[in-house]
Amino acid sequence: MLGTAQMIQLMAGGFLLAIGAAGIVLSYLDSFRLRKPAAELAKRIIVSFFLFGILGGTAEVFTVVWNINMWVLIATFVTLGYLVMAFAALRYLHVLSRIGREKAMDEVEGERLPLPHTLMISNPEEAKYLLITIKEHYGKPLLAIGRDHPRMWEERYGLKPDGYIWLTRVDHPTAVSPSSLHVVNGEIVRFLHNNPRGIVYLEGIEVILLYLDFNSLAKFLLGVRDLVLVENAYFMILASPETLTERQYSTLLREFKKPNIKELLERLTGVALFGSVPHAKEGKGKPIKDTGGGEDAGDKGTKNRG
Repeated sequence: MLGTAQMIQLMAGGFLLAIGAAGIVLSYLDSFRLRKPAAELAKRIIVSFFLFGILGGTAEVFTVVWNINMWVLIATFVTLGYLVMAFAALRYLHVLSRIGREKAMDEVEGERLPLPHTLMISNPEEAKYLLITIKEHYGKPLLAIGRDHPRMWEERYGLKPDGYIWLTRVDHPTAVSPSSLHVVNGEIVRFLHNNPRGIVYLEGIEVILLYLDFNSLAKFLLGVRDLVLVENAYFMILASPETLTERQYSTLLREFKKPNIKELLERLTGVALFGSVPHAKEGKGKPIKDTGGGEDAGDKGTKNRG
C-alpha cells in the first residue's frame, strides 16, 4: 500500500509524463507551421519536454513503483530540461528584440535619403552644412575621418560624430597612421556593421598622398565605395582639384558623384519636413540617380562622367 507521499510522487511523475508527451506533440506540429526563428524555438522546446517531462517523469514513477532511488536522475533531467527551455526562450527574445530594433530603425529612417550613396565634395563648408543637415534631420550615425584633432574637428563642423579617426602618427586613442589604410578600412567595416545605413565622411586625402601613392589611395576608396553600396550606407569624400592632379581628380569623378550641394540640401530638408521629395520648378524635384557623376552647377558646366 502506497503512502500519501508516494501517491503524491506518483501523481507528479504521471503529470510530468502527460505534460511532456502533450508538449512534444504540440511543439512538433507547430514546428512545421512556423518559420525561423520560431521553428527553431519549437524544436528546442521538444528537447526540453523530453528531458524534464518524459525522462524526469519516468524516473519519478520508477522511484515510487519499484522503490529504486533515482532522485539524482530526476534532478538531472528536470534541471537540464529547464535549462534548455530557458536558454531557448532567452535566445528567441534576443532575436525578437533585434528584429524590433531593425524595424524601429526602418520606421525612423523611412525611405532612403535623396542622397547618392557615394559622393565627392570640393568645398569643406558645403560638406559641413550637408553633414549638419543630415545629422539634425535624420540622426544617421556618422563616422568622420580627418586630419584635425577630434576636438578641433567637432568645433569646426559644429557636430559630434558617432566615431572619429584621426589621420596622424601621434599616439592617441583615435589615431591611425595615414599610411595604414587597411586599419582605417577595418574601422569602417566595424562601424557599418554596428551602424547599418550610416555615413562615412573622409577628408585629408592630401595628407594620405604624402605617405602613399595615388593608386593605393584609389584602391582604398573604391573598396570603401563597394562596401557602402553593399551595406546600403553612404560615403562622402572631400577632394579639391587644387590638391590633386587633373588625372587624379578625373579618376575620382568617374567613381564619385559631385552633385549640386544647394539643390541636395533643399531635397534633404524637404524630405525631412514633408516626408517626400518636394516637387520644385525647373527640374529641382527630380530624384538623384545613383549611376555616376552628375553635373555640378558650380563647375561652369563641366560634366562628370559616371
